[in-house]
Amino acid sequence: MKMAMIPKMITFIKLMIIFNLFISILFPILKLNLHPLTYIIILIFYILNLLLLINLELNMNIYMYMIFISMIGGLMIMFMYFTSLINNFKMIMFKYELYLGLFTFIMVMICMIYSFMNYNPINYLDKITFKGPDNSIILIYMYPYYTFTFISITYLIYCLNLIMKMSLIKFKSLRKIKN
Repeated sequence: MKMAMIPKMITFIKLMIIFNLFISILFPILKLNLHPLTYIIILIFYILNLLLLINLELNMNIYMYMIFISMIGGLMIMFMYFTSLINNFKMIMFKYELYLGLFTFIMVMICMIYSFMNYNPINYLDKITFKGPDNSIILIYMYPYYTFTFISITYLIYCLNLIMKMSLIKFKSLRKIKN
């Protein structure tokens, strides 16, 4: 294998991981009545893709492992909660929802590629200067860590969206209360 092919392969792997991240984000948005366990499975795939991207970008293996263990532990608690309290029902998939999701995903990818190729305002953050030793928080917005900060914010928004959708599916409480 030629050494010139390695950066192209890494770039391809990163694009495939980003592709999987967007699919896992768009699927719950387009499908309104998913079972909560399906949300948990989608969230597990999202976490795995996110951690692979962090590993490729920042080479923080131990940090990736710690995040994985804590997220999977929390998801297993949610899994036990939902399996004990919610009845199973069949998930039906319609073709027009798949086509709509694919079209939306393609349009989002085209817009993102266009915006990343032409202009990236994050590159101009290193030109800002601050005086004083207390401004080390600005380092999370600088080059090596801005992708991790952006991915963390996106993950938190995604989890908030999934939790809101799970709790607003029915107007009754998720937990059965004995009278």
